[in-house]
Amino acid sequence: MYLIQSFCALIDNIMSYFKGFFKGRAPSSKKVSVSSKQSNNSSITKRGENSLFSKIGKKLSQFVNPTVGQKLWELQRFRILFRLDARAPQEIFNKKGFQAIHPAKVILDITKSELEDYQERSLNAPGIGWCPDLKTLVKFAQANAAFWSTRYLYVGIGFACDLTEAKIEIGGTEVSSFDSEKEQLTLQTVDLTNVLVCIAPKDFKRLGKGFPVDNLMAKILNDGSVPEKIEVQDLEGVKNILVWLVSNNCIQKAVEVVLQYAAGNSSIPLKRELTHLNKEEPELCNLLMEGVYNALKQESIVGIDASKVEEMLSEELPLVTNREKTKYP
Repeated sequence: MYLIQSFCALIDNIMSYFKGFFKGRAPSSKKVSVSSKQSNNSSITKRGENSLFSKIGKKLSQFVNPTVGQKLWELQRFRILFRLDARAPQEIFNKKGFQAIHPAKVILDITKSELEDYQERSLNAPGIGWCPDLKTLVKFAQANAAFWSTRYLYVGIGFACDLTEAKIEIGGTEVSSFDSEKEQLTLQTVDLTNVLVCIAPKDFKRLGKGFPVDNLMAKILNDGSVPEKIEVQDLEGVKNILVWLVSNNCIQKAVEVVLQYAAGNSSIPLKRELTHLNKEEPELCNLLMEGVYNALKQESIVGIDASKVEEMLSEELPLVTNREKTKYP
């Protein structure tokens, strides 16, 4: 990082030198009588020089410290998300979920050094940080006991970019100790409907001992879409979350999870999870998939390519037998 800053400073000095050199060769206003036409020409020349130096400086800056926002955006996948957050569920409800920090156009202009500054110094966060699983979250929080006593545990689903994967794809950045955190960044809003679980700090010990605890999201949403109770085993991956939802008669929410995973560049992990589910809970899985196929027939599903999703599910995972293939217009 220091080398990048030093190089940028050197470039600025060089550009300033040459800019002054060209200015020195320009006709002096004291020696030449300036007519209106000459004045305009001088202004045009000056603007041309400034434009030239601006373009050169911009290209050099991009070479030394490239923008990486486009790559971050492309690396987003639909994932399960775990986060410790000081905000109570009522505040999350009032804000209609976890709102994106920046609009997309700001994300696209993020530079490599800004991404590194965020990971190493928590400066100028491009998105909201989440963990990929409960085990990683526990490891992250162990370094700070206050996290457990003052923060709520939220579990949701949404598009996120894996920070370590991004650094590898971007290139030129060494893997550091910070990568062990396996942080995921949500660059887009995680809607309230995709926040499935909220557990109060006072219930963490009971949860860790295997006892069922209150899911505060059930009370906040108050629509029966998510179960009122949850155990630690229910949080061990997508498969377990689907089992938790379906076994508690929240099939519609489980169907939404499957559809969003299938349509959100995450079909491979979804197939894996559903295959395991079919082996361990065939009846429950069959019930879930019937709900998925019925939902695909509805034209009200926004942002879901129904035929594409069904093709993926039926070819790779023919769980429901003797079912006629849905015809789409």
